Amino acid sequence: MECKSAWAREAIITHVKGHGIKVKKTDVPELTKLFEEYNTIKPGTLTTPKPDQPPVEGLAIWDEAFACAANNCTYCCRMQSSLHQHWNDCHKDLPATGIYRFFQKPVQTFCLVPKRYFSVLPIGPNEDPTTPLGLYKRYLQEEGTRHRNALTTNPPTHVKEVPPLLQVTNWHQHLAEYTKDKTSIHHLCSLMKFSNPKNSRPGFDRLGEVVFSYLKNIRKKANEAHIGINCLLMECPRTTQNGPYWRPHASNETLKDYSSLLHHFAHAILSTLAGASTSYQFPLSPEDQARGTKLLELLTSSQEDITQSFHEFISPFLFAGTSLDSTGKYSKWASVLECCLAIYCLNDDGTFRKPQYVTQVFAKVVYHCRGATLYEALENIDTFNGDPYKAVEHYATKHLRPGILSPYNAVIDYQRFATSLVLSSSSPPVTRVSRDGTLITHADKTLSTLQSPTYSLGVPESPWESLGVPGSPWEAPRDSDNPWKLLVNSYSLEIP
Repeated sequence: MECKSAWAREAIITHVKGHGIKVKKTDVPELTKLFEEYNTIKPGTLTTPKPDQPPVEGLAIWDEAFACAANNCTYCCRMQSSLHQHWNDCHKDLPATGIYRFFQKPVQTFCLVPKRYFSVLPIGPNEDPTTPLGLYKRYLQEEGTRHRNALTTNPPTHVKEVPPLLQVTNWHQHLAEYTKDKTSIHHLCSLMKFSNPKNSRPGFDRLGEVVFSYLKNIRKKANEAHIGINCLLMECPRTTQNGPYWRPHASNETLKDYSSLLHHFAHAILSTLAGASTSYQFPLSPEDQARGTKLLELLTSSQEDITQSFHEFISPFLFAGTSLDSTGKYSKWASVLECCLAIYCLNDDGTFRKPQYVTQVFAKVVYHCRGATLYEALENIDTFNGDPYKAVEHYATKHLRPGILSPYNAVIDYQRFATSLVLSSSSPPVTRVSRDGTLITHADKTLSTLQSPTYSLGVPESPWESLGVPGSPWEAPRDSDNPWKLLVNSYSLEIP
């Protein structure tokens, strides 16, 4: 019978009884003498081996276990949920999510109580870890861990590698300083991500509710308005009586979906005012900052309807405004909405959303521009002697008229271009490989070739020396893992 576990000296006698072995009271002194004679380790003095060493002989091995992927962290467990809990407790500031938080490795533990797992090499029953194959697998595992934790990105190095949509939007150029590594990307993307209500900043848990109420208020105004007024939101100035009219979404579910985008934008802007983990700053004027600060105070202290304050805060970003940056020079990045779109469409690996995933985003922004224009006009109806048509015509001409520089027109042009890309694209997405061959980007996905031995394309110079084995052959063993195949969106990429 093999127990395959270690026990503290005080617990051994109780443990062996569980195996059906009877221990008499007269045997206890003799056993205690044996413990002293063999110099058994006292509780609390046992240290676990270094990770990724050959398995300890005699201990049980759990093959399907998990090791934390964070740098210099040796935590291991057998449940994926335990690993995620560990990550949230100890590494919540690191940008990894999902499967990027762990490696699947075999683990062992000396004692079942308490359990302190450590990772070991996945050596087969007839496999020697000191052979070239064993050393090669160990190298790939260690190099993969190092490379994965480096959190590097794979930006385009030539204009031909830049997707067509980015060549028009230039999002990648605007955010280049903040997308050099995945940690920076994580902090930048966190502007758009909602926190758990229990952990969110004061007032931020109410923001989504306020945005939804704002859109319902706009819907109510639109439903009560004359059809000619809603036509102005689609075509201004009106040249015929045959144009379409703007219709707000009647479904609360759809309206909630649309409010989510505005919620993301507002959350990002307010986060920079409240103190964010990224150094990125929106081009906010002193007036914008004052309105944002006021809204934060109302979100925290007031329980009354603050949709008017939210409109005052968000509407300047949806309306035509200045195109001059802080230095007085023209820049499209003087528009807060342009900046919001760039961050919102940024993926965790430094790539950006494909055209088919941004057309709906643009449609939602257009919807919000029209809704905010209607709200602004009807709130200032007294300026036009109570005439709603003249009020809406004035603000629609100012912010929605074709041929002017406005966020509304910019987004319509983006949407038109993105739609044409979706409808005309028939070729496979661009695939690029980093100079060192460790990162491959296909469409909007980036794969590290060193994440596991299965994805290995080869190794840089002298992996054996890095393992302390000078003079060993450089080339990988021929019986190592098979070539890999990457399947993305029905396109196959094979590297022999």
